[in-house]
Amino acid sequence: MARSQPLNGTRAHKRRGFTLLEVLVALGVVSIAAWIFISLFTSSLFFSNLSRSHRVAAGLAEEQLAQAVRDPGRFVWDDLAKMEPGKPVKLKLRADNADGPYPVEAPQAEALSKPAQKREENFYGAFTWQPYAMLPPGDKPYLELITVVQWKVEGKDYSLSLTSAVPRAQVEGRS
Repeated sequence: MARSQPLNGTRAHKRRGFTLLEVLVALGVVSIAAWIFISLFTSSLFFSNLSRSHRVAAGLAEEQLAQAVRDPGRFVWDDLAKMEPGKPVKLKLRADNADGPYPVEAPQAEALSKPAQKREENFYGAFTWQPYAMLPPGDKPYLELITVVQWKVEGKDYSLSLTSAVPRAQVEGRS
């Protein structure tokens, strides 16, 4: 069977390949899709890092607060009679008597490599913590202990605070 060719020659042969316009449109669609994918990936990395920072800050605050409740003697307590109810007062660590905020050290675990260890030290180096004490309103038999953890992620400041209580009798006499 023979092919029939149009007489006027307008469709003398089939078109093969893509036109320049089709190639440019396809490149534009692929570029937009790649840009969206990279943006989503970058955002997910940022939020993953921020989430890790919040988990670490909560763990640090909980750890420091638990140590303060267990051993209030590790702090220098101001005279309780001078404290105003509802007004937090900074606590100093007895060991160095510095005002704080206090730096956080990376956990002492064996790192897989020197760069990984350096990354962890840099990560934990962004955190500081500060203890506070506060008399609750009224004549309560306890003091509120507040631990505030602060850190930076990409130049933005974040903080997290946890509160607990310690019996006044446990703290009195440690001024």
